[in-house]
Amino acid sequence: MLRYIAKTLATEGHDVTVYSAQPSYKDIYARKPQPWSESVDGFQVQRLRTLREKGSNIGMRAVAVVGFCLSLFLRLLRDRPEVIMIATTPPVFGALAVRVVSRIIGASYVYHCQDIYPEVAVAGGLLKKGVVYRLLLAIDRKNCRCAARVIVLSDDMKNALLERGGACDNIVVINNFELRAFDTDTPKIPPEMKRGKGRFRVLFAGNIGRFQGLGTVVEAAHLLADEENIEFVFLGEGAALEDLRRQAGTLLGKTIKFFGHQPIEVARQIIAEAQLCVVSLSPGVFKLAFPSKTMTYLCEGAPILMMVESRSELARMVKESALGIVTKQGDCGEVARQIRELSQSSEKLEGMKKSAKRYAQEYFEIEQVLPKWVALFQEEF
Repeated sequence: MLRYIAKTLATEGHDVTVYSAQPSYKDIYARKPQPWSESVDGFQVQRLRTLREKGSNIGMRAVAVVGFCLSLFLRLLRDRPEVIMIATTPPVFGALAVRVVSRIIGASYVYHCQDIYPEVAVAGGLLKKGVVYRLLLAIDRKNCRCAARVIVLSDDMKNALLERGGACDNIVVINNFELRAFDTDTPKIPPEMKRGKGRFRVLFAGNIGRFQGLGTVVEAAHLLADEENIEFVFLGEGAALEDLRRQAGTLLGKTIKFFGHQPIEVARQIIAEAQLCVVSLSPGVFKLAFPSKTMTYLCEGAPILMMVESRSELARMVKESALGIVTKQGDCGEVARQIRELSQSSEKLEGMKKSAKRYAQEYFEIEQVLPKWVALFQEEF
């Protein structure tokens, strides 16, 4: 998404530089070192020298984050851009580094909140509400308050920031858009990942982390073990992967299958073959994030199994536009019932697919969202 945003802004006449690091978080990318400096689609990419993240090693990731923030601070101090945009990767401290350097060089900054930290870390069980949480919250409150604009993905996320107190009028809602590949050579789906004839596939694609509560999906699969035509596929990696594999038990490799992270070109083909795609969030997380997989699912015409609170924007979107089914997180019996019912109603499923495509074309295709970024950077900060 950042590449499309940067390319569009460069096309509009902005002088754009992206500061990044060598890819390291996923092994599939870590094996392909990238140039330290290059021109891509009319903008510059500068890769900073930092330690590798080492995937799930929390200590090494923390050291890598600190190193990246320091390197970014020094590079921005040297390059002195007029406007800086920072996302929530790395969380809190990336924005802190940008906030401090912006004040020194007289720049403005845009804070792109893909997730709201530190609250989302508490929701995912990575952090407790103690001294560290209060310190991070105080830092991020100031990050938001000092930003020229704070970009969030939904009204739920906007409200979560306002609930922190010290509300400000710099919050703008611009949701993410579908993920598209840049490589025109589209690889084929590996044979073992293709959907078998007559199979009703329930798919989760993305980070298999602790925010998703995917254990409910696995439990539903056990309740549907007698429905041999219904299969559950998890595509991706993450901290909860091994727990889910153990929970799959005797169904592993039969009606429950796990495949590793795939390039977006392959992932989109797998999504297009699925009958139902899962968006699942642990309780309360809907206020703090809006899963980007939602957009790609819908753009491929995939109905959604939305496992989230009914009062959320995500649930309302699916219900009101007939994009799939909505269930409460943790209710594996209801999830199983709805999946079984949908697997037996091809007419209902076809209607959801058409609605998904139509909704995506109106709200989530790249051409619908990028003009909002152009308009944002035409404003006076």
